[in-house]
Amino acid sequence: MLALDDLQDHLGIRFDNLELLQRAMTHRSYVNENMELGLPDNQRLEFLGDAVLDFIAGELLFHQFPDEQEGRLTRLRAALVRTETLAAFAEECRLNEALMLGRGEEENGGRTRTSNLCDAFEALVGALYLDQGIEAASRLAVPLLHSALDDVVRNEMDKDAKSSLQEWSQRHLNTVPTYET
Repeated sequence: MLALDDLQDHLGIRFDNLELLQRAMTHRSYVNENMELGLPDNQRLEFLGDAVLDFIAGELLFHQFPDEQEGRLTRLRAALVRTETLAAFAEECRLNEALMLGRGEEENGGRTRTSNLCDAFEALVGALYLDQGIEAASRLAVPLLHSALDDVVRNEMDKDAKSSLQEWSQRHLNTVPTYET
């Protein structure tokens, strides 16, 4: 398991309140199996980090695409902060190595479970926001979001199946599909 000091070194961040980082890396299964320690889990930080990431991604997209409409920006943001993307960020940050899991969760693949990794990344962003503010959270998140944004735009990951079908139909058949329910 990656120690919190080593995690901070890898991230290039030093927390003023190390308890926030520890809490961000504490899965509820660890808390449930170690109640005598009285540790809080990362769920509240995950909640906060989710909102902070939405804001950071929204601001990034607002400046990156000054001529885009709100609907497209919303779809781009959703594609940027989806579970799989945030889980990949967590692995890049080595959070999978620092996550404190209960024995059962560990044995059942919890360290590589996408939802756990996504939650850990959101919790880290929430902890960093509380510890050092939006600028520090942005310094962590923006480079990761930027790298993912290229893939999102290139692979048109912001488009749902219906939109993709409509665009294909217009381009190749010169008509828009009709839908019956």
